[in-house]
This record gives sequence, structure tokens and C-alpha cells, in this order.
Amino acid sequence: MSDFFTALLWAVSLVGMAIAPAIVPFVRFPWLAFLPAAVLALLSWQRRKDRSLPRRKRAGAWLLVGALAWVGFALYELRMQAWSRTVVAPIRVDLLLVGPLVVGLTIPGIVAMLRERQQPKPASSGERG
Repeated sequence: MSDFFTALLWAVSLVGMAIAPAIVPFVRFPWLAFLPAAVLALLSWQRRKDRSLPRRKRAGAWLLVGALAWVGFALYELRMQAWSRTVVAPIRVDLLLVGPLVVGLTIPGIVAMLRERQQPKPASSGERG
């Protein structure tokens, strides 16, 4: 069982290190994380208003999950920024987990939205041909 957790820790660390360059601007300036949250929330709202797809096929819910993840990340980073001023040498190992978590919650919404765009829209009942 210990080998499983060791492998899991290594996997999470590798993913965290791969995502770190994309997360760094949001760590340095936490308020920037509200921008992807706003974009994802806007896309979610737009998808929820689109009645041409069946409800179960809409990407709006996944986009909203991604938006909430970014809001949570922004609030968390604002708190961590305040904490980092109270210690001598803040070491942020938590970013190896938090970064992949936020990105992992964002990707399904984007993928679902792209899949919706690729699917042909059903013909409306008023068209003949």
C-alpha cells in the first residue's frame, strides 16, 4: 500500500511541476484568477441559455465548476499571500496539489464545450427539406 501512495505522490508532483509555469502569474497576482473565472462563468451562462442541445449534453455545468474552482483559487491565493508576509521563507508545496486541481476542474468544461461545437445542431421543426 505504501508503494501506491509513493507512486501517487510522484504522479501528482510531476503534474504539478508541469502546470506550475501556467499558475505562477495567478500566484503572484491572485486577483488575476478572477479573469478565467469570469470567462468560464460567462461561457456557462451562454451555454445554459442555448436550448438547441438537450440538457444533459450542455457543457454549462462543467464550465460553472471550472469558474467556481478559479474563484476558490483566487480567494485561497489572496489568503496565502497575506500569510506569506508573516513568515520568513514561505515554501509553497501546496501548489503541487492546488494547481493541478484547478486545471483538472477546468478542462472538462472546455472539452465538453468543444464537443458541443463539433456536433451538428438538430434541425428545427419549422424547416422542411
